[in-house]
Amino acid sequence: MFSRLILLFLLCATNYSWAANDIALIDDNHSDFNVAKSAYYIIDETGQLSIDTISSEEYASHFLPVNDRFLQLGLTKGNIWLRTEVAIRITKNEPVLLELNAPRLEYLNIYIPSLYGNQAQARLGEARPYNNRLIEHPSYLFPMPSTAPPVFTVYIKLSSHLPVNVRIHLKTLSQVSLDSQIDFSFTGLLMGILLILFLSNIFFYIKSSHPMYILYSLLLLGIALLHLALHGQLYQFFPNQIGIQERIYNFAALSCGVAITFFSRLYLDTKSYFPTLDKAMIALGVTNALGTILFTVSPQLINIFFLSLMTFFTLFALTALAMYAFFKDTPFSGYYLIARLVLFIGYFIWTMSAYGILPSPTVYEWGLTIAIIIEAMIHFTGMIAQLNPLLRNHARLTRHSQAKLFDLLSDLSSRLRRQLNVIDGSFTQIEKAIKNERNKPLVHNGQVANNNLQKLAERLDYYISAEQNHSHVLAEQSLPLFLTTIIDEAYNTFQQLDQDNASIEFVVKNIHHVELLHDAELIQHLIETMLLEFKYFTDQTLTLEITRHELNREGITTLEIRCSPLPTRVSTHDSSVDLGMSYIMLLIEQLNGSIKTIQQGQFRALSIYIPIHSHVRHMNLEHEEEVYYDLVLFGQHDKDLQQAFNILQAKPYSIEHFSQLDELLASLEKPDTRRNGSVILVFDNGGHIPHITYQKLRPLMRPEDQCLLITNNVKMSRDYAKTIGFDELLTCSELEPELLQQLLRLTRKGERLRTTLLPRIKPLLNEP
Repeated sequence: MFSRLILLFLLCATNYSWAANDIALIDDNHSDFNVAKSAYYIIDETGQLSIDTISSEEYASHFLPVNDRFLQLGLTKGNIWLRTEVAIRITKNEPVLLELNAPRLEYLNIYIPSLYGNQAQARLGEARPYNNRLIEHPSYLFPMPSTAPPVFTVYIKLSSHLPVNVRIHLKTLSQVSLDSQIDFSFTGLLMGILLILFLSNIFFYIKSSHPMYILYSLLLLGIALLHLALHGQLYQFFPNQIGIQERIYNFAALSCGVAITFFSRLYLDTKSYFPTLDKAMIALGVTNALGTILFTVSPQLINIFFLSLMTFFTLFALTALAMYAFFKDTPFSGYYLIARLVLFIGYFIWTMSAYGILPSPTVYEWGLTIAIIIEAMIHFTGMIAQLNPLLRNHARLTRHSQAKLFDLLSDLSSRLRRQLNVIDGSFTQIEKAIKNERNKPLVHNGQVANNNLQKLAERLDYYISAEQNHSHVLAEQSLPLFLTTIIDEAYNTFQQLDQDNASIEFVVKNIHHVELLHDAELIQHLIETMLLEFKYFTDQTLTLEITRHELNREGITTLEIRCSPLPTRVSTHDSSVDLGMSYIMLLIEQLNGSIKTIQQGQFRALSIYIPIHSHVRHMNLEHEEEVYYDLVLFGQHDKDLQQAFNILQAKPYSIEHFSQLDELLASLEKPDTRRNGSVILVFDNGGHIPHITYQKLRPLMRPEDQCLLITNNVKMSRDYAKTIGFDELLTCSELEPELLQQLLRLTRKGERLRTTLLPRIKPLLNEP
């Protein structure tokens, strides 16, 4: 029984040997044959053996079978000779081609001794001009002779200082065309993905002006060049240049290393988070740049292995940096770590394939490009997240401890909840009885609550900006502002936000004629926040005492803001993060100020000292108070009219308000009895027609009186308003920045009319 098993084993082994492919066969049923399965090879390290010697019987036994899908020998010294038997049994008249896919091969000679003796039928390779190719194609194509014997031997001589990776097939012309279309289509797909990523990064750069996207775009261009050079699709553009494709390959490979190094600096912001490693990354990028120049100019001076080693070390260093950044919880380091691992593992496997350690034609041809594209798409996803302001703010806020973040969110939630409840209750009642006059205060309450919501959102923006930038949260002011004006505007803003009828008293000392040169808006915002946070919910009065102290230091003085009595709920020692006292202390820090609490029994006061840049500019206040013009406001009471009241109440104007046209006309019936001129502000909000309103007002106006139309109608133009008789037009959105300036211009115009006694041009009236 045992002897029978041995006989069976020998029989199977013998059948397997006889069944081996010893001849590269093309017939009507087989249009493609992998020559590596039938070929034999020998390595001539001396490089001196000729075709006559190699084809002799003496060397026939020295050939070793390749017997693999792919000839991968890595770095090989000398010449490599391949020998294969070819049989063409095709009956139809179709050319048969020998295809060698080896784009980085330096020298390639093809011999058929039985037909042409020792004469090489093709001398190809990247060390020879592209014009030497018999057929213009990225691969080397050699047509088999049509008058060849049934079986003949083909010898192929290969040599290169680069790793030898050759895919050899015997194909019919139709099969070559079909395979080429598949390769070109897949390459086109990969290039299309790279093009989409490239255009997207150009768009991101235009929108953000961040150089990270330009470096990423250069990386994508390098990837495209690397792929095309690896597949031999660039040499045809330089038909007379020798070795140009290898230079492009070296340039693309190492320039990608330069781009990805400096891209990583900007992506992880190593200058801010890892200043020591940032210098090392600069050195790594410069080293890759020098290597790029050296391997591009003189690729044969240094072994190609050092190029692979340099690229491997760069990716290894960046992968180590990615792990370190991830463990340090750097923003967006998760995307970067995944991308680095994908590229490092992909490049490692591809390098093993390129040097013949893990032979695989698919990995060698497509593995590196696919790995880089996957890595690029991961980076693309991370950069989209980084470009999103909400996600960016969230990522930077995570630098705070989780406890502080929860304190902030809890405080914000409680504050917003109160305002939302007010709005919800107010507008629910309005929906039930919208025509009921008693419900009008609910509308006002809802508007005040909405103002508070906007102010809370503004505080949150200031808070995030201050924590991110560690600098002033507001832009530098362009013009000096009077300190008294800042205090008035802060108090007006408080009135728009107060929901408790709180009592506030201001005491000012030594601030008249003082103009602030810097930080005026931030100081105003600080005063507004202090009023809202320190006010009492009872009839108790909060006193805000503002004093300027002279220090005589080149215009730098100190502004003291003293609040008293301080509510018991306010504490400067609370370590929680909120939009109350913690926010006020953050604003004081932005202003380089200091804070001090004064305790005298039950009496508590808070003093804030802020260094200010200011100067004194005297104005004729008496002339300001002698105002010749009175203001008349006509329109229904709404938020726009209330805003105008808030802007004008601090000015020395006499202000009257009329909501009915008949009442306004009655007050203007005797213009000769009025001591001052009038500026009539007509609010287009009561359903009246501006043209008819002005026609009724005009006969009762004196020559110097002015009429200003304030409207929310976007279709109303300034020219039309002047055509129907109004002196000027102002939209409601322009009240805050333009109202006072517009009144100044109108009063000056009226003063000129009064002093020159010029009659006003009356509009044409159609009399019956």
